[in-house]
Amino acid sequence: MKKSKHSPGPWAVVESGDARYQLSIVAVTAGMDFRLVATTPEKTSTSETAQANARLIAASPSLYGAARNALKVMPVGPEKDALIDVLLEIEAEK
Repeated sequence: MKKSKHSPGPWAVVESGDARYQLSIVAVTAGMDFRLVATTPEKTSTSETAQANARLIAASPSLYGAARNALKVMPVGPEKDALIDVLLEIEAEK
């Protein structure tokens, strides 16, 4: 498996400074700088839905790492094959 090219975590949810978006998801870099990863549109989601989506997106680096670690201890079987397929899709170069 290849190393993913996504911005490394941690990612955090912050109020967007842009009126077009409700929330921003940012990668926290060395020196406490922030790098924009994603935004949630203000007009298409309720505040509760936008918050839930933003938290899920922000958890992505941790979930990715946990999935890669799980492969090391999972027995051979359909669940492991499914997880490998998901990780290969994430790591695919487009």
